[in-house]
Amino acid sequence: MVFLRALAAFFLFFAAGDPAPTISVSGGLQTDSGFQPLVFTWTSAIPVQGSGWQPGEAVTISLQGPMSVALGSLNADSAGALSGSVTIPYDNEITGPQANIPRPGLYSVQATGTASGSATAAYQINLSPATYTGGSNTIDWSHERGTRVGVLPGPLAAYSPERTDPNWISVWDNQPVEVYGTVVDVGTGGANQAARISFEDDPLTHYAHDANFYLLPDAKYRWTVGTANYYSNGEDDSGVALGRIEVEWESQNNGSPESYGTGNIGLPEWATATSGDRLYVVGRWVLDAGHPELGDRTEMHPPRLLAVMRKRPATAGNGAAASQVDIYVSGHGGGANRYPSGMDALLDQGGRGGGRMRDVLSAADQETYYQAGPLPLLEVPIVDLLVKLLSGGSVSAPIHSTAGPSAFSWGAPAAENQPVNDRDYDFDVPLPGVPAGAAVSVEAVTHPQHSTGVTETVSYGKAADGSMVAHVHLPYRGGDNGIYARTLKFSWNAPAPPHHFRVTLNQLAVKSLPGEWHLWSDAGGQWTYLRSIAPALKKTTQGQTISLPGASYDLYLRDTDKLRVLVQGYNAECVDGLFGTLFGQPSYEAGIQLLETCGPVNNDDLGGALLELPALPSSQGDYVVTADAEGQTGGGAFQVAIRVDDLSATPVSAECQGRGALTPSIGQGRVVGAGLGQPAVTQLSPDGLMSIFGQGFAPAGLARGLTGADVQGGQAPVNLGCTCVAVDHQLAPLTYVSPGQINFQAPSGIRDGSFPVQVIANCGAAGQALSASQTVGASQAAPEFFFFQQNANGANPVAATDAVSGALIGPAGLLPGAVFTPAKPGEFVALYATGLGVTEPQFATGAVASQTAPAVYPVTVTVGGVAADVLYAGAAPGYVGLYQVNIRIPAGLASGNFPVTLSVKGVNTAVGAFLAVGQ
Repeated sequence: MVFLRALAAFFLFFAAGDPAPTISVSGGLQTDSGFQPLVFTWTSAIPVQGSGWQPGEAVTISLQGPMSVALGSLNADSAGALSGSVTIPYDNEITGPQANIPRPGLYSVQATGTASGSATAAYQINLSPATYTGGSNTIDWSHERGTRVGVLPGPLAAYSPERTDPNWISVWDNQPVEVYGTVVDVGTGGANQAARISFEDDPLTHYAHDANFYLLPDAKYRWTVGTANYYSNGEDDSGVALGRIEVEWESQNNGSPESYGTGNIGLPEWATATSGDRLYVVGRWVLDAGHPELGDRTEMHPPRLLAVMRKRPATAGNGAAASQVDIYVSGHGGGANRYPSGMDALLDQGGRGGGRMRDVLSAADQETYYQAGPLPLLEVPIVDLLVKLLSGGSVSAPIHSTAGPSAFSWGAPAAENQPVNDRDYDFDVPLPGVPAGAAVSVEAVTHPQHSTGVTETVSYGKAADGSMVAHVHLPYRGGDNGIYARTLKFSWNAPAPPHHFRVTLNQLAVKSLPGEWHLWSDAGGQWTYLRSIAPALKKTTQGQTISLPGASYDLYLRDTDKLRVLVQGYNAECVDGLFGTLFGQPSYEAGIQLLETCGPVNNDDLGGALLELPALPSSQGDYVVTADAEGQTGGGAFQVAIRVDDLSATPVSAECQGRGALTPSIGQGRVVGAGLGQPAVTQLSPDGLMSIFGQGFAPAGLARGLTGADVQGGQAPVNLGCTCVAVDHQLAPLTYVSPGQINFQAPSGIRDGSFPVQVIANCGAAGQALSASQTVGASQAAPEFFFFQQNANGANPVAATDAVSGALIGPAGLLPGAVFTPAKPGEFVALYATGLGVTEPQFATGAVASQTAPAVYPVTVTVGGVAADVLYAGAAPGYVGLYQVNIRIPAGLASGNFPVTLSVKGVNTAVGAFLAVGQ
């Protein structure tokens, strides 16, 4: 592809006179799951660069945010440049109430010179708690906050009662924390789902099983993700997503798994999130203290407020398209609320939070607290005998009658129901596609759980990207502690989503692991506890077929949505019968009862049966999907028969009518980066532009490019010239279609892994035909330049403009009819590329970028092997999937064509790209 037209320039403002001092930061944590840009922890170093300072000036570096944290100083060189690193302190070797560990949070990096004044880095950093940093870990934060390990040997170690006494210690203090983020959208089958009901929770600390959501926080909330969350460490659910924070809230119950969907403990089905939903969460920010040898992960457990902003579009009562948010506020957090009631106050450090046991307890009290127990001495021989019977081993240290939180006056368990009226709640709901001046109406649906007198107020404003948001205010402070349970639908007379499907779960076949089954279905975020409509699941038998009456769901989808249905759950073993029966007992008595009754066993994971289809008429039909679970053999535990009916009346455009049959076929390995560099980019990346080569994509002679008329509501179409592309069953925005080539944008939600890509010819019309799918890898960044011209020798001029004037940068006479000039050293140049990954803010897939949005991952550029200053790297305003990188041409370069390389997340652009420089 030749990049022939001049691109809109992005203008930079530079003050006259002496340049103001600048500072920038880079770096981040290198973890098991890759590099985490601009995420740091205690004792880690922050690389700092700067310019415009007085020669030799001492410049103090500090963090400004939840606290003011001094990091040290650097001296400017003879040219006024700064370069070095400063380290985030931990405790400065201070112990006791005066210890002042930097609080996790979002911080700005500030530089203050003795002569030049102050400057603040453009990018903020996330300071995360150090819960695990690999083999050389020197901070055991969970132990510092009160985690205990236990003395049971070998495979019984995980059953040591100390691990749940206490469990879910607050990371910092007991003040509720808020997080915005998006539930991971996984495409790996039914085994690992980002929204599910857990099968393996501990009855010592639960009334019933948790609803788990794996949340990728927005960039400015990544500080809530403890460093252990970036490591797999043998966790069974690490395959879902690393670098996420879990949101866990017991699935609604009345005190046990036998009463799912009733009572007031936990989260009801209608408020349960699904993959791709955006969440606003307020709740306890905790350490999961049950896995100390793995590094305790941070969680939101339990929430007190969950606002689920549905990815799946809704319809209002008048039939118009609506944005739906399901809001649930409740102090009923289940067993997770029953942490030792005075522990947070003990560790609060006079309101600063972040205290450690060694800061608040004497050496003798620490020894008592951390020793194994409590267990009456007369019962120690019983434990020894039980351990011998179950493992053949013996306990590794004495068990004491006084130990843990219960040894102290502050160690009594808290109540299951906690107050929620200590604050008001405010959050924003995105309202995409609202035309200027359109009136937005709100429709409220009240659910049976609603018991509060608190009433929401709604106002409207603008987000950072200029789109409209609805601001929801819940004035709880000083009010009652009742439950808020309502759905709000925001609409503005926009037409309903074009695709209406009815999904019906007809029957389920038992293939293995018969017994007492607990199953849930999730149809685009509409959850159902299937045992409530199919009592036969209470006792299943091998080969049994179970009908599912009433399991029918209407899905209204946009072109870019997936039709997604998941059925998942567990087979209840002995352990499930103990939920809700062990509270109030000392931890060892409850733990011994668990081992004596059931032994070291857990429930069986039945896995998940997942159906995903694009929003196309051809998705209508009958399907049988088989459950998939890690470690299962024999084709899965169950199969589900699903009927999909297309009830939409989608008109066929005149452009698509009367066309002949086509047989689309993708060339092997011919899904490549749209820059068409060599070697080819073969990885999808979020929002990156890609090309597909093959045949039969469109009628002979058609060459259909994107026009202004195709862009509706600021969105590029997913059907261009009656051709579509599905990436992981989701239709992708298109910018060009011909019989043998398609250019498209990869979805924003693409994560590391491999995904199917298909071409649909005659899309949405008679004779619609799907190509065979081709599996394409994906990564978080796959950088590639665009070029003004591609040459047989592989030396290609990068598409570039003068960042101030917009003039084309390149060798003189490069293209007929266009004026090109080389760049001069010190000038500011805009380079054009794709595949730089996620931006902040991030635009919806296919959206024309309405503003600048920096790339989340740091970008570096070299020209002629010399590092160039990168002033901006991110979305190019006015374009779809295009990135703009503004650099300053390094001083000292002679005239000539110099190789230019861009690097992001450790990946370099291909060799051969060059930039013309002249004096």
